[in-house]
Amino acid sequence: MEQVAISHGSKNTVLVLDGNHLRLAYSVYIIQLVNGNESYFYVGQTGDSHFITARSPLGRIGGHLQARNRSKQNQLYRYIAEVILKYPARDKYSDYTIAEKAAINDFLSRSTVNMYSYPVIDFDYHASKEEHQIQRQKVLEFEKEVINLFKEGKKHLINKSSP
Repeated sequence: MEQVAISHGSKNTVLVLDGNHLRLAYSVYIIQLVNGNESYFYVGQTGDSHFITARSPLGRIGGHLQARNRSKQNQLYRYIAEVILKYPARDKYSDYTIAEKAAINDFLSRSTVNMYSYPVIDFDYHASKEEHQIQRQKVLEFEKEVINLFKEGKKHLINKSSP
């Protein structure tokens, strides 16, 4: 299984990136957030719905961990803030306080984040919008099935809904 591992434990940490985490492809990825005895999962895909692109999984995880509340892609950060640490949900105009950001950062620094990447279809830089949407839809269906499997397995799923 290919993974990005960001681990905490000693003063030295290592970030190992497999090439698939840098690859532009229509991929499905699974983020596993481990804190103590708890594991939380997020399932996503890399095809963009508005532009003819498929970002790398590394680019996606960066978005998931953004502290900006105005971001639509930081589901992991918001889940930690609102569900795990019980901070109130924010509207798109309210930023997290310094104390909230510090608490979220502390939680993350005591956690391990594993990212599993599964490239499904290679990205074609010359694809038309129609071709892009067809490829994206195929991967979206695969993503839905993976989400359903996690739900059936009664895992802590960060996804609020299926795509």
